[in-house]
Amino acid sequence: MYKAILTVIFLLASLGCQAEVITCSNMDIQSVAAEGDRDDNFVAQSSLLIKLSSNCAGKNYVFASLDDPAFNAFLSVALAAKSTGKKVEIAINTSKAISFANYIAYIAFSG
Repeated sequence: MYKAILTVIFLLASLGCQAEVITCSNMDIQSVAAEGDRDDNFVAQSSLLIKLSSNCAGKNYVFASLDDPAFNAFLSVALAAKSTGKKVEIAINTSKAISFANYIAYIAFSG
């Protein structure tokens, strides 16, 4: 009986821990920056930081770690979109968000 109660408690506790991927379309990129190691321990250090013209899932910034396997692709698409004025579609991982930015999962030129 004790094991059954613990099982139910753990199952209920895990319900609030679900992550989600959210897609935002027709986004304009305002700026693209690469943050290195910083002495002030900035929360987005060692990251690609992209500022959007409007919010995506409640935040105007998206970021990716410099060691993310897709970092070069994220950077290439972001710079191309910024320099040509093209809109992008962005998907973000809600499980990796920081205080002011969502973690980028996907970026592509919009339709």
